[in-house]
Amino acid sequence: MSRGPTCRPRDWSALLQSLTRCAPDLVLIAGDLVSEKRAATHIYTAAQVVAPLGGLRAPLGVVVAPGNHDHWFDPAALRGELEARKIRVLQNEAVKLGPLVIGGIDDDYSGHADVAATLAAMMDRLGPGVPLILTHSPDTIPAVKRPVAAILAGHTHCGQIRFPFIGAISYVSRYGDRFACGDIRDGRPAYLRRRRLGTSLLPLRFNTPPDAWLVTLKAKAARP
Repeated sequence: MSRGPTCRPRDWSALLQSLTRCAPDLVLIAGDLVSEKRAATHIYTAAQVVAPLGGLRAPLGVVVAPGNHDHWFDPAALRGELEARKIRVLQNEAVKLGPLVIGGIDDDYSGHADVAATLAAMMDRLGPGVPLILTHSPDTIPAVKRPVAAILAGHTHCGQIRFPFIGAISYVSRYGDRFACGDIRDGRPAYLRRRRLGTSLLPLRFNTPPDAWLVTLKAKAARP
């Protein structure tokens, strides 16, 4: 597995253009499609929240695992709008797409995660396939007791606001900065944490520019 170029889009239009140029086989979104700010001047509908994602295209499709803000917003409405655009939503479920078996763990922070159910669903669909896990909160990672090629998560924003010498105020994780940011090995299969694109509570990022990653999975080289 290798991580390709990092895209740091200015807005949704730039994001779609960047992803189109990268020509991914699959697009994975680790939740929090919406975050209602305390200082918001406009409240979006579920259709307006999801509409930009309708422009995403990939041969194996687009898959979303919900985040805590999605649950606090209207998860049923968001799921309906996503599925209307043929975007898969995985809530403690699994799907086989091409050579991949993808388990989507629902959000842990809002109390909706069921790691055991997700792993069981993956086993039901496994067959010959490469297992991946998509989840919003990385706090589910220690509960994954079976080997997977990678776990992709969001939620922490790499701290969202990180001060020089001091660091972030919070990573919103019971593990502190253990799963805070970047490509984390932690003695097990790779955990790919990225900075995410948006913001939470405050419409501000500092020292944590948004990005999207292109990840390439490769077969292990045969041992001599």
